[in-house]
Amino acid sequence: HRYIMIKSLLHFNNPDDLTKDEVEGGTWEVDGTGLSSQDGKFGNCLSITRGGYLYNSKIKLSVDKEWTLEMWVYLEFLKRQPLFQASSSIYVYNGNLNITLSSNDFWEQSLNLPVNSWFHFALVNKSQTLYAFVNGVKQAERTNQDIFRSPYNNETRLGSSVNVAYDFVGLIDEVRISDEALWTSDFTPPATEYHLDKYKFIYIDKNNTVMGMRN
Repeated sequence: HRYIMIKSLLHFNNPDDLTKDEVEGGTWEVDGTGLSSQDGKFGNCLSITRGGYLYNSKIKLSVDKEWTLEMWVYLEFLKRQPLFQASSSIYVYNGNLNITLSSNDFWEQSLNLPVNSWFHFALVNKSQTLYAFVNGVKQAERTNQDIFRSPYNNETRLGSSVNVAYDFVGLIDEVRISDEALWTSDFTPPATEYHLDKYKFIYIDKNNTVMGMRN
């Protein structure tokens, strides 16, 4: 049993405050337009139609530290779309996952991402090895010294990237960023949204299954 520190948890349940972070002191901001709230995987979700995104200048995901990035995603079509940026750019293209590792290197991995249905997407960094999961099933892993060590490290973005000249169009729900590598093998995605309340820790059982929040 262990407790994991949560850096950010976004539910998007409040249509009047799409930047609401359940972790106290969260500092997400909106850039552009085309962001709204609608029915999501759990409660409401973030809907992005064109050109808008959220950003956070304080959260840094680097190659030298362990972390887990996860979210629920709903894609209406498979085109070049930026999901996330944290030093490197994470985007999907024709169902493939692409990550720009440095100015001269990128990782492209076929994930067979579904269209018009929700799927759980997770990236985990442990010992400079990056693991990609879809619906809790490990799709790929890659060890590379340049993972998340690129010039684009000024801010973390959700639904945008500085070096992918396309807009994200789709739905995003339950974005969670943790300060530990939660999974390196298959796991069970959450069946409900996470309830952080006033605590910042998530409870994991011995099988690496998320059980809930505890103080």
